[in-house]
Amino acid sequence: MSAPPLLWLCIGLPALLLDSLATDAGEQPPRALVASQGSQRWIHSANREARASGVGNGQPVATAMALQPNLQLQAYCAAREAELLEQLALWAYRFSSQLSLAPPAALLLEVGASLRLFGGLSPLRQQLQSGLEQLGYRYRLGVAPTPLAARLLARLNGAEVFDRAALEVAITDAPIDTLLLDEITRKGLRQAGLRSTGQLLQLPRDSLARRFGPACSHYLDRLRGHSDDPQSIFKPPEHFEQRLELLQEVDNTASLIFPLRRLIETLAAQLIARDCGVSRLQLQLQHPRSEATLMPIRLLEPSGDAARLLRVARQQLEQQQLPEAVRALQLNAPQLLPVVRDGGDLFTGASAGQRGHREVLEQLAARLGESHVHQLGLRDDHRPECAAVRLPLGQNAPGVEATPLPLPRPLWLLEQPRPAPTGLLLESGPERLENGWWETPDVRRDYYTARDQQGLRYWVFERREQPGQFYLHGFFG
Repeated sequence: MSAPPLLWLCIGLPALLLDSLATDAGEQPPRALVASQGSQRWIHSANREARASGVGNGQPVATAMALQPNLQLQAYCAAREAELLEQLALWAYRFSSQLSLAPPAALLLEVGASLRLFGGLSPLRQQLQSGLEQLGYRYRLGVAPTPLAARLLARLNGAEVFDRAALEVAITDAPIDTLLLDEITRKGLRQAGLRSTGQLLQLPRDSLARRFGPACSHYLDRLRGHSDDPQSIFKPPEHFEQRLELLQEVDNTASLIFPLRRLIETLAAQLIARDCGVSRLQLQLQHPRSEATLMPIRLLEPSGDAARLLRVARQQLEQQQLPEAVRALQLNAPQLLPVVRDGGDLFTGASAGQRGHREVLEQLAARLGESHVHQLGLRDDHRPECAAVRLPLGQNAPGVEATPLPLPRPLWLLEQPRPAPTGLLLESGPERLENGWWETPDVRRDYYTARDQQGLRYWVFERREQPGQFYLHGFFG
């Protein structure tokens, strides 16, 4: 079977750093990032609310502030933008393992091999768009048979082109300034009177190379698929550690849910790509002056389900008391673990019920604290009151296995035996239980099942040294 034809999808992120600073997906105050060189300061990028006031890219800061006095400014950081691009690459890895970074703010995915998995390009694109919108990122998509063409179409109007003949038509009207050429070359092309890519392609290749250098001709060859354009494939790291800085300090946990969702969605995408899960996370709430607030997050089993991870983390975050405002969140998953796949019973759905039980316990522990939620484990002891031990969630008593019992045990066991009521009718027994002579207290008991006049069933015993004196130890349901 022949390999599917290459098809590249570009995710252009025109305001990646600015969008990452939002604390929710709703309407934001007017914000802008500021670039500087020497004493000059200008607007690098502005959000929708700022642009509505006339603030635009490249505008002097003084002009922008005159147009919008309430404009919130923050310095543009190229290094931080590069970190964010890698974070989003982890999220996008679920759509294709052939993924490349395209700095400063774009991703390239070879999706030709993924179309059968997603049922075609349209369902894949819909899932991708839905995810980006939930994360709160503005985007532009371009689809083309070459990487450079996909990037170009994403910078234009987001067209989709599937063959080279259609590509020649699609790029004809592309302005020269949208081509990924250096500024000196673009300036020379403009001075030569060239305004569109179509005009550039009509020039003889040799004269184009002589006048503007071989890099220009080579770019056009790669753009149109006339020469190879190998991409550096992104590889997810072996662990997860991501930090998300907030544009402004946040003093309530409700406003932290949206950035927390971004971090968990990124983590979940990496787990899906690696077919792994996590059982322990650590969320750091970083403050301007105080030490970071540490929030360990624990599951009963490894999971890569973003909704499940977010539920547990959100429950715990809502109980957290903040010593002061939060300026950044950091999520760490030091160990990625294999996920146990258990389909369960096809008809009864027992496995699904078991998963639901574990998720309820996780949420209780997150809300009440792990020290307030326990489970029972077994202990190697013949005394009924000593045969069970309270354990933290997810921990088993070492070296003890459950064995079938000769007679039924009561549902409710008293913490301490007490004298049994009079008038009981013994139904079954005795069952003799005793411990070793070296253990204290020395227990030698004969247990019976008894019933009173109202039909209630009891678990009673008599001590061998006190025949005829019965003690109540438990109740049957």
